[in-house]
Amino acid sequence: MSKFTFIRAQTESGRSTKWGDNFREQQVKITCNCTKRAFSETKSANDSYTKQNTMKTFCMTKQFPKAILVGMTKGGTTALMDFLKAHPLLSPRYIRPDTRYFNHYYEKPYDWYRNLMPCSYHNQITISKSTEYFFTPGIAEKIRKFDPSMKILIMVREPIDRAMSQYVMWKHQAKFRIGNASFEEAVTTGRNKEIDKDSRLIIVSNYQRHMKAWIDNFSLKQILIIDGLNFVKNPADELNKLEDFLGVDRYFTPDSFVL
Repeated sequence: MSKFTFIRAQTESGRSTKWGDNFREQQVKITCNCTKRAFSETKSANDSYTKQNTMKTFCMTKQFPKAILVGMTKGGTTALMDFLKAHPLLSPRYIRPDTRYFNHYYEKPYDWYRNLMPCSYHNQITISKSTEYFFTPGIAEKIRKFDPSMKILIMVREPIDRAMSQYVMWKHQAKFRIGNASFEEAVTTGRNKEIDKDSRLIIVSNYQRHMKAWIDNFSLKQILIIDGLNFVKNPADELNKLEDFLGVDRYFTPDSFVL
């Protein structure tokens, strides 16, 4: 989580799977609105040009994402998406729970997935997030099939720090996953306390194990690696890289953030 605060709203907290399913169905049913706003335009009359304000209707729709944040669990993705909603040309799906479409709801039609997205204007880029995608087999292929031009965002964090953060989350939110085990017990095995390669905490932090699938399915030009440590220290730096990657005007500056 970034130590910086960008004037932000609180997001939904994680809850039960049943609650998540119900909430997704509610989102699918949400419709977008049109609003009338003053619009300045230039008109010519008798070889002279004048500016006048007229009312114009602006409509929002739900659009398929053009970029997906596929990881990393406990990598700072919630803060990243929360900050992105301030950008006028971006429309991130920052609310919880994640869509989890390609690993849990893939049997549903693409239109159902689109309707999970936020309402946005035609000139905005929709960004979706599901942090389980990065390490789940078969997801990269499914996303490529869905949209070969998709831009992939991956936020990485020092592997051991990430594993420790997930361990703490499990202890706090879902004790049944980890029981009373210490962090050392959760990531090691045997008398010699060797690293347990089958530990869920280690599997997720083994980035190279999962990266190949993404490189095999998308060109390097379609993949942006976001440095989680630098995001904590200098959030504007990483956000500017993301803006350039998506091809939108820069909006974030160091002055946008306060400690």
